[in-house]
Amino acid sequence: MAVLVGLACFIVSYVYVETLLYLVGEEEASYTEVLGCELSYGQLWLAMVLFPVLSEEWLDRGVLWAALRRVTGVRATVLCTAILFALMHGLNGGGILEVPHRFVVGLGLGWLRLRSGSLLPGILAHALLNTLAITF
Repeated sequence: MAVLVGLACFIVSYVYVETLLYLVGEEEASYTEVLGCELSYGQLWLAMVLFPVLSEEWLDRGVLWAALRRVTGVRATVLCTAILFALMHGLNGGGILEVPHRFVVGLGLGWLRLRSGSLLPGILAHALLNTLAITF
């Protein structure tokens, strides 16, 4: 299930971002341009996949999830963690335009957390999404 959710989230994000880029007439910047330095694929993977995925999943669907479940229902927990996930990512160069597709990703990852009761499926799905994002 994690693989399917990861692929679905990638497709939603890819189509959304490519549509925005097309509408504004720009090309996507390379990671070298964004980061200001050249990295090997392994370094890029560590910086854009492993470390962010582990920290974001631990924070959003670990710490925040546990805190919200004590005071609210399941739907509100999924919704609030998805909103936080989207806003954390909305601070990049695209600003508020990055929030919608990242919110959808947050919902997918929250659904995995809810269904499995574990962080692992969300970590796998998120890692797949980020790996595809830096590859394509």
